[in-house]
Amino acid sequence: MQQFDPRWSFFRSVQDDSTILELGCGRGENIRAIEGLKTGVTFVGIDLLDEEDVPQNITYHKINLESEPLPYRDAHFDHILFVHVIEHIHDLKLLSQEIQRVLKPGGTVYIETPNFTSIFVPSFGYRRDQRHPFNFFDDRGHVRPWTKQSLYEFTRECGVDVIKLANTRNWLRLPFDILGIIYGLLTGNRPRIVRHFWNLYGWNIYAVGRKVT
Repeated sequence: MQQFDPRWSFFRSVQDDSTILELGCGRGENIRAIEGLKTGVTFVGIDLLDEEDVPQNITYHKINLESEPLPYRDAHFDHILFVHVIEHIHDLKLLSQEIQRVLKPGGTVYIETPNFTSIFVPSFGYRRDQRHPFNFFDDRGHVRPWTKQSLYEFTRECGVDVIKLANTRNWLRLPFDILGIIYGLLTGNRPRIVRHFWNLYGWNIYAVGRKVT
C-alpha cells in the first residue's frame, strides 16, 4: 500500500539522475527507499551524527541546522527531504533561507512533522523500554508541535509554492492498522503499535513545495 503513502509518492516523483539533499539524514532510511526506486541519484546528507554512523553512499556533512549555513552552491539540488526534523529546531530562520538558496528552480521539497494533535494523545505506558512516542512530548528532543497552517507558512518561507498539505494518513491501511495494533499488543512490540497508531490517528502532517523561480 506504499503507493498511497505521501512520503513514498514523493519518492516516486523523484527523477532518475537527480541530486537529493536530506536534512537530518540519520542512518539513511529514506535514502535507501529512494535508491530502491530510482537510478543514478546522488545523495547528500546533513545531520549531527559522526561520519562513521552514516552510510557511505551519502555525501555527508556534520552541520548544526540552526546556526550554520549549508555548505553547497546556489541552486544545487533537485529535491530536498526534511522528515521529522523541524519539531526539534528552535530557530528556522537561517535554514529556510538556505533551503531557498540551494534548491533549483523547479525543484521540490518534502517536509513531514508531527501534527499538533499529537500533544493530546495519552503517554501510553506499554513497553516503555522500547521507546517510540505516543504523545508528542514523549520524545524529549521535541521542541514544538506544528499545525497545518504553521507548516504551510514555513514551507512558503523556504521560497516554494505549497502544492500539497495534509495528514500523512493512508486511508486504505486503516483496517490493517487495527489488526496491527492488536498483533503488536499480543507480541509485545511497541514500535509496531506506534507505527499503526500513527496512521490510524493521523499523527503526522506533511507539505510538498515546488520552487518556481
